[in-house]
Amino acid sequence: GYVPPSRCTHPIGNVGYPTLIIETGVSESLGRLRQDARKWFADSEGDVRMVVLIIVRKNYVSFEQWQLAPNGAPRPLTRNYIRTLQAQTPNIPPLIRQPARLQQPYCAQSVDITPNPVAGMPNFMDGDPMVLPFVAIQDRPPGPGEGDVVIGLQNFNFVTEFLL
Repeated sequence: GYVPPSRCTHPIGNVGYPTLIIETGVSESLGRLRQDARKWFADSEGDVRMVVLIIVRKNYVSFEQWQLAPNGAPRPLTRNYIRTLQAQTPNIPPLIRQPARLQQPYCAQSVDITPNPVAGMPNFMDGDPMVLPFVAIQDRPPGPGEGDVVIGLQNFNFVTEFLL
């Protein structure tokens, strides 16, 4: 996980939940990883802003970015509403706490990497680059020279190079 400086005390001591969690699974099922993401949101009451799941299988690696729907979202979330959220640029998760009973986690973005070459690329990426909003990770707006974390094909290839 990543804990921004604003959630640490001096000397360095953790005073809260991370804003970003990465969960990986080789033998763990996708359903179990998704349960883990929901648990992070519930236990932290929304202080965890994003959970990135990395699912490693024999022929592919899948990355899923999970976050909470905003307060006021329809209950239950509909596919159309989720598509609307996914299309927002940037798609920033709620920056306020949410009690577990009000939370509605959803997959904001997914990217699949396969070892099949496509147009001379070593791996094929299905999905747009993954964007992790700076404000959600750092708990503050970006300053000069700072911006969202954009994970593109080259970054995913680096992560999956030894896995596929």
